[in-house]
Formats: sequence, C-alpha cells, structure tokens
Amino acid sequence: MRKTKECREKEILSLLLKRPLTVKDIATNLNIGIQYSYRLLNELREKGLIKIEGKYYVITDKGKAALNQKVRFHNIKVVLRIKKHKVNLDELVKILEKKVLEKKAKKVRLNNWDAYYIHLSDLNATVQINLAKDLTVVIHLPEFYASNRNEAILKVHNEVVQIRKALTLEGIPTYEEWVDFRIDPSNDCNVYCEYGTEIPEKIKDKIEPGVVITFNRNAKDLLGKQIDQIAKAWIDESVGKEVESNDSGYTDNFILMPERVKDIHEEIPVIKNEIKDIKQKIDGYNGFLNKVEDAVKRLAEATEESTKKACKVMEKQAEIGLLYAKNLETHIPYIENSTLILRRIGDFMQLATQMLKNQNFILERLNNKDDSLWLFLFSVAILFMLWIMVWRVL
Repeated sequence: MRKTKECREKEILSLLLKRPLTVKDIATNLNIGIQYSYRLLNELREKGLIKIEGKYYVITDKGKAALNQKVRFHNIKVVLRIKKHKVNLDELVKILEKKVLEKKAKKVRLNNWDAYYIHLSDLNATVQINLAKDLTVVIHLPEFYASNRNEAILKVHNEVVQIRKALTLEGIPTYEEWVDFRIDPSNDCNVYCEYGTEIPEKIKDKIEPGVVITFNRNAKDLLGKQIDQIAKAWIDESVGKEVESNDSGYTDNFILMPERVKDIHEEIPVIKNEIKDIKQKIDGYNGFLNKVEDAVKRLAEATEESTKKACKVMEKQAEIGLLYAKNLETHIPYIENSTLILRRIGDFMQLATQMLKNQNFILERLNNKDDSLWLFLFSVAILFMLWIMVWRVL
C-alpha cells in the first residue's frame, strides 16, 4: 500500500531525530522524489516541527514531542451496516456484477456468501461489500498517525467521506436510506484497528519481541464500543519496535502517560508546599492541644478537690441528720404525754364551763329564799363534782 502523507512525515521526523539531514539525504532514505520531499519538509517547518540550519534540517523540541506522542493507526476496518429492509438488493447486485465485468470490482466467495471488493487507488483504500445474512460495507483504510483518539476519529470520518464520493462517481449507490456513513458512536458502525506506539530508545533494547499481554475484558474499538475480541497488547517489530494493542482504552492511557507524568512532576513543588503548610498547622495544633490537655488536667484536679469537699459536707449533713433523728426519737414520749395533758385540760375546761353555768343557776336561786335548802344541797353536789374533776385531771 502507498503510504500516506502522515506516515511520511512521521518517517522524516524519525530520521531527523537521529541526526540532521539534507533534503537529498531524506529523499534517498525514504525512496521518494526531491520535490515531494521539499513539500513535506516545508509543511513540517510551518507546523514548527523542524527547522533549517544551513542546508540541514533539524528536528525541534515540538517535533520531538509530536513524534513521541503520535500513535500509528493501522489495519483499519470501518464496518457499516446496510439497512436490509430498505435496500434494493437486486439493484445493488446488478450494479456490482457490472463492476466485476468491467474489472472495477472483484467477486470472492467467503464461506456461504459473496463479497465484492472495490479498490479505490486514488485514496489507497478498498471497499468490501458483503452480501451475507448481515449486509455490511467494510472499508479498509491506509494507516496514519494521530496524537489521540479524537483526532483519529476525525481522520477516519474524513476518509470515509472521500470514499463515499468516490463510490458515487463509480456508480455505486450510497443512499443514506441504504447505509449511514456517519462515523459516530451513536451510529450502528464499528471502527476496528490496531494501535502502535513507539518504545522509548532508553528501554527499546531491554524489551524482547513476542511478548503478549492479555487483559481480562473485551477490547474497545476506535469509537469506544466493546467488540468481540479480547483486549491485548504485544511487542511488534514490523515498523521499528512498537507496543501494539487492539484496544483503544489501553492506547488512550498509554498516550496520556507522559502528560500525566508531566502533570505529576509539575504538581510536586505545590504538593511539597502544601505538606509544609500542613506540618506547620499540625505543629500549631499540637501546641494548642498541649494547652488544652493542661487545662483539662487542671480542671480534673479542681473537680476532684471539689468532690472531696462535697463528700465531707455531705458526711457532716448525714451526721447532723442522724443526731436530729435520735433527738426526735427521744422527745416522742414527751410529745405523747403533752398530747394527753392537753386532752385532759380540754375535759377540765368543759367541766369548768359547766360549773360556771351551774354557778350562775345557784346565784339566781340564792336570790329566792324559799329554795335555800335545795340550793345548799345542790352546792354540795357541785363541790363534789369539782373535786372529782380535779382528781381526774391531775
């Protein structure tokens, strides 16, 4: 396959990474024409990836960074689903058979279905139309380099747009109601490819080829969709020594690794300052905690002393209460006797009241001389009752 412009630029940067070269040296190493070499070199200069010193071309720091970050996307297959319920299959087969007769297409029997291959030489791409149970259009794209997955998706999309135009010019129907050519995660399509990243020079000689690492999950295609392949990575030497993978998720992490290391390196001084500030705050907190500890200790001592004093006061109060109870118990008989005396005094007062009434009656009778004897006897009776009353009280 003819190499794309991106591949040639990658190769030029790889050559200049080793040593400065003239345009003739570059054309000879890559086996390309002088004019094409000039055109590629001028574009690299405009991007700031290389510079010229005298008659020699030299790679810049930006070029080194771009070279290290670029991923080689190859073995690219774009699988588009044909809408079986909308396509006119008889019309499609008729057109494809005509292209076979015109030798613009090739018909191949695969298992139990027919596949038609149409090579688009101008785009260095091949379109495969499978008339199987699941009708598909498979577009085989040439390899290219990109810095990240989004850039690669855009490149694939642009290539598919050009291929659709070329198919239309060849008389192959590309109706939207038959096939959706959009390269988008929401579309019913997959983009299968392999991803190659160059191994750094420092460790390239330490890694043996043939190493394969499998991951315990399915791989993801370029659009991030899971595919029916086990995710894996391996060492490949077909184009230099590369780490290759069939999984876009692994490749994303691999691409971002230098940036993440750079971010971590830039964050280290900030983290050190933050750790220093935290240490100072901890030291301040320790001093504050020591003061709090001393205050709590003094409070505990004061509380213990107050508790002792309170216990002594309570003991005294308990002793006083006990003495009061004993004293009260001693005076209970006196209280009972006093109650009895008061009761008798009450009886005496009742008798005295009665005597006063009787005395008033006697005085009234004394005024009547006819009743003198009867009054005398009555007075004697009252005196007797008074004597009895006094005796009972005492």
